[in-house]
Amino acid sequence: VLSAYRNPGPWLEVLGEPKGADVYLDDRRVGVLPWTDRVSVGMHHVRVEAPGFEPQFRLVPLSAPGASVEARFSLEPVRVVQD
Repeated sequence: VLSAYRNPGPWLEVLGEPKGADVYLDDRRVGVLPWTDRVSVGMHHVRVEAPGFEPQFRLVPLSAPGASVEARFSLEPVRVVQD
């Protein structure tokens, strides 16, 4: 527990719509929207997906211990092509 106070982050906050969409950090499911946690310094691949919506992803740089970074996603419904 004390080590968490000595190494305060950085923190990543993933927000967006639809609430409850799955959040993946570096290809590992970590939770659902909204999601916040401490992560390691470096470049991270964040992906958000939900049934019936197009998944979205982006690279998020986290460069300083103690920093807080916010990543916002707004998933679009899957488009159905009609003949």
